[in-house]
Amino acid sequence: PLEYCPVERTKSEIRLLKLHGANSWDIIKGSLISVPVSEAPPFEAISYRWASGNEVPILLDRKKFTVAGEVHKLLRTLRYRLEDRLLWLDSICIDQKNNEEKSWQIGFMNEIYSSSEKVIGWI
Repeated sequence: PLEYCPVERTKSEIRLLKLHGANSWDIIKGSLISVPVSEAPPFEAISYRWASGNEVPILLDRKKFTVAGEVHKLLRTLRYRLEDRLLWLDSICIDQKNNEEKSWQIGFMNEIYSSSEKVIGWI
C-alpha cells in the first residue's frame, strides 16, 4: 500500500498528483509530488462531490491505491493520452488517514484553489 511522505505545514506544502498520460483503457497511474503552494508549478484543482461506493484500484508511485468509482471516472476522463497532467484533488492529495494533516489541509483549501491555474468542477 501507498505510504504518504509527510508535507511540511511550516512551508505550506501540498501534494500534487502527476496523472500519467496513457490510453483510455490503461490502468490509471500517477505519482505524488510535495511542494510549497507558493512554488507549485501550474496545476488544476478539482472540485467534486464525494461519493461512497465501489472502490477502484489505481497505481500511485507504483503502489496500489484505491479511489471511489466517481474519482476513477473523473481521472480517466481528465487524463491526457500523451502527456502528464498536474492535478490537486483532496481525496488523493491529502492523507485521509492522518487527521492532523487533514484538518490543516482542509483549512488551507481556499489557498490551494486560489493558487491553481484552473478549477475544474466535476458533477
